[in-house]
This record gives sequence, C-alpha cells and structure tokens, in this order.
Amino acid sequence: GSGNDFKGGATSGQIRLVEGLVDRPITCPNPGPGVRYVLLEPQLTINAQLEISAGVTLEVAKNTEVNVGYSNTAGRLRSQGSASEPVVWRSATSKAGDWNGLLFWTTGNILHHTQVSGAGRNNTQGTAAAVYVDQAAVLMVDKLTIDNTAGYGAYHYRSGTGCSSAPPKPSQYVFGSGVAKCKLFCLDDINSPGECLAP
Repeated sequence: GSGNDFKGGATSGQIRLVEGLVDRPITCPNPGPGVRYVLLEPQLTINAQLEISAGVTLEVAKNTEVNVGYSNTAGRLRSQGSASEPVVWRSATSKAGDWNGLLFWTTGNILHHTQVSGAGRNNTQGTAAAVYVDQAAVLMVDKLTIDNTAGYGAYHYRSGTGCSSAPPKPSQYVFGSGVAKCKLFCLDDINSPGECLAP
C-alpha cells in the first residue's frame, strides 16, 4: 500500500506498514538481520494469500488483530519459517496479551516454525486466545511456539459431530513461558463443552 516508510539503519531498521488490507497475493521477504516489519494498523485483513518468508519478524501494535479470510474465502496465511530462521510475530511492547492475535476463518493456512508472542487479547466466541481457528477453518501447524500471552495459547472452535479428530496433534504446539492457559478445545454433542483435547 501507499504510505509505507523505512526507519533506522541497516542493522536495526523498520519497514513500517500502514496498509491494513492484503487484497492480492504477496510475499514478505526476509529483509535481513536486524530489520523487521512493523504493523501500524489496528487490524490487518488478509483477503488473499500472504506468505511470510523464513527469518521475518513482524512487530504488532497494541490491540492489533490479524484476520485471515474473515471477509474473503481467498484469504490465507502461510508463515513459512525454518528451525534456524523462524517467523516471529511479536508485540511492540513485549507485554502479555498486548495484541489480539491471529484469527483464521479459511482453509489452506500454515504456521511452520513460527513464534507468536505477546498476543491473546481477542475475545472471539467468548474466549481470549493468541491463535483462534474457526470451525470452518483449517490450520496446518508444525512447531508453532506461543508465549507471553493472555488467555489461551490456541483455541480451536468446533461444533457438530466428528469434532474429536479435528484439532491438530498437540505435539506440534510448543507453549512457552507466560501462557497461563494452553489448551485446545472442541465443542460438540460428544465431548462436554470446553473439553480439553490437548495439553
């Protein structure tokens, strides 16, 4: 979008993003050591595919919410980190629960070697969580680390039959320090509402 700017030097720079809508496929490349993307909008709406490359750090302002596909089914987030260069989503202040978190409403989403820190302010379905996955959404998780959050680390909302097999394997989640509650939930007729299906 227009109005983005750059601040700082080559080893401590910021790419400050003022646009709050992803409406066409785009990749955020790794800008190099010490340089991070800074999201300045209170909401980032992803209506097309957004791919985040390995090693990228995204700094998120207080109360910011990242909505993936809420208003367009083509929206998806593919956060493609690696063991040596994870993708990092972190709060600008480092306070627990400072920003709302990542909310998924569509299929085809990936969080691969990704860290989510300082999120969990959102209250979707009456539940605060750093990562919220709606019942119609699909999120493939591989080594997702969630820390310094308020509420739950991850909340998978499900209703209806077949719910017990819907959440991902808990081993793919790593809940770090400062996560007061770190559970995956499944709401249906078989399991009691809010039954914990993973640690």
